[in-house]
Amino acid sequence: SHRTADLLPDLLQLLDSSDEEVIVAALKALGAIGNPDAFKAVSQQLKHASAPVRIHAVRALGALGGPMAMGLLVEALADLAFEVRRTAAQSLAGIGEGGASALEWVAKDPNADPFARDMAQGQLEWISQRGRA
Repeated sequence: SHRTADLLPDLLQLLDSSDEEVIVAALKALGAIGNPDAFKAVSQQLKHASAPVRIHAVRALGALGGPMAMGLLVEALADLAFEVRRTAAQSLAGIGEGGASALEWVAKDPNADPFARDMAQGQLEWISQRGRA
């Protein structure tokens, strides 16, 4: 992957497709390319009705935004779809110490959404078992 700006306009245009598979493919490509200029357009996909689109949006956000994506990823921990929550937790863990800190904050917050708290706790357990903490 490279951060070429040449493909960015075409990939961003694909996010407006009515075909879910096209949007998912564009999100995968945007995450692989890693051009942070796509961050805003990708973050808008978190509101998409389709869970697979939201899953790939949170995965791409971790790659595109890193620490800048943490707030959106924390919000995605409360998504109604389990896979979106799980992928958001994995993306946070992939950010490093900042993402792990965000997971700890959510896991300890008694007012956090129960889904979010469970996902954060589960990912923190995985991190500690893998010696990543």
